[in-house]
Amino acid sequence: MREAKSLALAYIHSPNKQLADWYEETLGLQKGYGDNHWQEFLMKNGSRFGLDFISYPSSTVQKQSIMLSFECSDLNKKNLHLY
Repeated sequence: MREAKSLALAYIHSPNKQLADWYEETLGLQKGYGDNHWQEFLMKNGSRFGLDFISYPSSTVQKQSIMLSFECSDLNKKNLHLY
């Protein structure tokens, strides 16, 4: 059985750009790369957390408020039986 190695990235879709300041000021997260559409935070354990700033109308993907990406090994090989 193959398992996810780690949570590679977690991010939140939000129209509120001030949310980045809340994470910095309230939780003490250190801002990393950021632009008009994205703010990433530097995490000490190597995981990644970010905010994806959306506008309206939003896409189907952006309507999902939280996105999680897992690091997996041999995922394509494992799913060959699905085709």
